[in-house]
Amino acid sequence: MTIRFNFATVFRNSIVFAIMAMALPAYAAPFIDSTKMQAIQRLRSADESVMGPFVGSANYPWTVSFDTVESDGTVWLIQTDGINQYVLVDADNQLEIMLKALKSAAGEDWSRCERSMTPQECINELIDYVFADSDRSLKLSALLLLWGGALNVIAAQNCQFTGEIHEDYRGIECVESYVDEDSDGVIDYVQPKRNSLNERYYIYLNADGAVRESKLSLFDSEEREIERRINRTANGVLDNYIDEVVYYDSTRESGTTLCVSRVVHDENNDGKVDYTEYYTNCSKERTEYDQNNNGVIEEIVRFDDSGNVRDDGFRIGADSKTAGHKAFEEQRYADAIAHYERAVFELETEWGRADGKLCSPLTELGQAYMLNGDYTRARAQLITVVQNAECRAFEHPRAYLLLTQMSNNERNFPEALQFIDQARSAQLGEWEQPDVDLELWAGIIRFQLKKYAECAQIFDALSDADLSDQGRFYKYSLFGGCQIGLGNESAGMISINTSIQAANAAGILADAQYMLASIFAVLSRTESALTYLRKALEANRDVFYSRVLEDHDFDNIRMQPGFKQLISEFE
Repeated sequence: MTIRFNFATVFRNSIVFAIMAMALPAYAAPFIDSTKMQAIQRLRSADESVMGPFVGSANYPWTVSFDTVESDGTVWLIQTDGINQYVLVDADNQLEIMLKALKSAAGEDWSRCERSMTPQECINELIDYVFADSDRSLKLSALLLLWGGALNVIAAQNCQFTGEIHEDYRGIECVESYVDEDSDGVIDYVQPKRNSLNERYYIYLNADGAVRESKLSLFDSEEREIERRINRTANGVLDNYIDEVVYYDSTRESGTTLCVSRVVHDENNDGKVDYTEYYTNCSKERTEYDQNNNGVIEEIVRFDDSGNVRDDGFRIGADSKTAGHKAFEEQRYADAIAHYERAVFELETEWGRADGKLCSPLTELGQAYMLNGDYTRARAQLITVVQNAECRAFEHPRAYLLLTQMSNNERNFPEALQFIDQARSAQLGEWEQPDVDLELWAGIIRFQLKKYAECAQIFDALSDADLSDQGRFYKYSLFGGCQIGLGNESAGMISINTSIQAANAAGILADAQYMLASIFAVLSRTESALTYLRKALEANRDVFYSRVLEDHDFDNIRMQPGFKQLISEFE
């Protein structure tokens, strides 16, 4: 199936069309979200030795206490089943939040509070009643953390204060946390352990109790820190972008700690790398700047053994890559090839063939060859990329996808399937979340191979939240084709109708009708294919007439009398 729409407008998050963009690891999303978090668990018996202002009865020794470390009462400690949960809230609103949560959990029985009672007295009256019932106590636990979220709440499990981390702020160390990734008040996942590493989470507070930053540190089996990810607040709020990632060299130590190998910085707080510091033998060796966030190193600053700047303004390969990008955007692929070849030569001369700096220009060179019709040279460049371990993070999925597209265009679908699954494997190995471009192509290839069950599963799993209107058309048109291929006609037509609505919203109805015609042709549904093909030809005969004559997706119905009749009408 030939996809001719502009994929740059299809997906909101794409590795394929962020060609020149660099990004921090997806796993670097902060484990703390300052909007809403909800930690739902049943509150049972707690440690009676820790009691605070809000104390349950002897049968339900539950407490929300102000931790003594923070004298201004900005920290609530909920102790349940030996687990500490810290909830940080605005000190001026704590009684109001507690009372609101208790009243909601008590339902109509909140009238136990008499009008003459103070908020504190009402809380003391309601708390025993609420915790006499497990469902009410569960609701209270959830509401406290959910409503506290509107006031910059942090909910984490298995936490303890670490004491004085710095002179002006304190820290909380947490073993695990609940994450509400889409800020809808429902927990999406518990922060996972990665690669069996020992992970520790830290929340740093200013002296006034406000959150200053969060940190995720990873330790190896010898308790040596091997990676540190820091998210600093902007205007007092932790956002979704990590500001700094520190990587350590597991082969070199300085005293009892490992030497730093590199530090990645997102100075503009937009999820893209602005500059990277590289270290050799525990000393800073160079800093590379990508201030335009396009994968082009504009400047390299080198340092001597004493840490002094040795030279600056180093621009290896940058000018040639920039010229190549411009030619590529203007679809002057022959010129783009010449510029990319020059960039590869410059970088290879300076750094060597295996250096990671060649990954991006080699992939771009391969893509330019492909779009210029030279599949042989394109494959040679892209195979070089996937064989280079230094290219793993970004270029392996992208190179495999380009190989997939070439095999698809040549209708070698078994080979395309191998390439797209290698792309998905490489991408998931690095980022842990599936990329929608790769999932789309995985579904397309399976549709062509009549692997309808696998195809339907892939499209069903694609989230509409990650798709534009054009992307939703692709999803539901192909999802409908897979469902019809499985014999589920009614569900398939519902998906097809949804795809048409998305195409209307995207303003691509004529292109959509042609693609629906090709989908039904692949399914050998002649009548439906001809219906949509007629609509496409009526909308834009000049484009679609010549295309359908060469489009192999219509081979299943090309000899049908109805197809021949339709084509003759538009000759």
